[in-house]
Amino acid sequence: MDKTSRFTILQLTRMGDLVQTYQACLDFKEQYPDVHLTLVAREKFATPLMFLLENVFDNIIKITDNMFSSTGDIESCVEETKKLVNVITKEEIDVLINFSFCETSNYLSSCLKSKNRLGTYINPYNEVTVQDQWSQVVHAMTQRGPYSPYALVDIYKNVLGITPTITNLPNSDLSQKILAVHPFASHEKKQWKSQKWTEIIYSFLKDHPEYKVRVFGAQNEVEKSNKITNEPILKKFSDRIVSFTGKLSVQETYKKIQECSHFIGHDSLLGHLAK
Repeated sequence: MDKTSRFTILQLTRMGDLVQTYQACLDFKEQYPDVHLTLVAREKFATPLMFLLENVFDNIIKITDNMFSSTGDIESCVEETKKLVNVITKEEIDVLINFSFCETSNYLSSCLKSKNRLGTYINPYNEVTVQDQWSQVVHAMTQRGPYSPYALVDIYKNVLGITPTITNLPNSDLSQKILAVHPFASHEKKQWKSQKWTEIIYSFLKDHPEYKVRVFGAQNEVEKSNKITNEPILKKFSDRIVSFTGKLSVQETYKKIQECSHFIGHDSLLGHLAK
């Protein structure tokens, strides 16, 4: 591989996957600093994460949700698709990688001209095609069942061709003694019930009198957060519990979590940010 190769990454799924794409590409960029990285992502997911993405990607192309729905007719959709393809392929692509593993991204990948292609795409027979081995693992295992033995960041690193390593995290200021808690996730099946979280916070504060707890969450999780923190069992610990649920932007949340010594949460955007 030429050290100055141009890589284009397609990541059209949610913010959590976008953060994990950032993590993998951060390591990739450290090993190959001269490689030019372009990210293609959905605007509503990429914009709140620009404070991270700009540190790794040389170019970021944002796709709006209404890009193909201005009039709803086929002709306008074709024209909008052509415009998008022209924007993405303005510079020659040496390696195109589809990290989205979704139908929309598969079709977009098949429309883009590239010297090399990794991840899933649609062939001329309208079939999903995948040639590199790690993307085959994802397509055959991760997408066909509820469980995966691999971390998504490690899968991305293997697709990129870099060996996953245990990152030496910066030394945390453990003197802060603050536990960050994010008791929510994008799907109900991914998270414990509020009563379980109340029990966890109670047990933790009871056993660790020197610690405080910060609860994080989005605007639509305020009611659930209040249900957890307002339980009578936690009343005597009220001076050691602070809820930031619904009060901070993604970047502000990232900074507040950095001030904490520990984190506990589900498979979620904030879990990936804490990582």
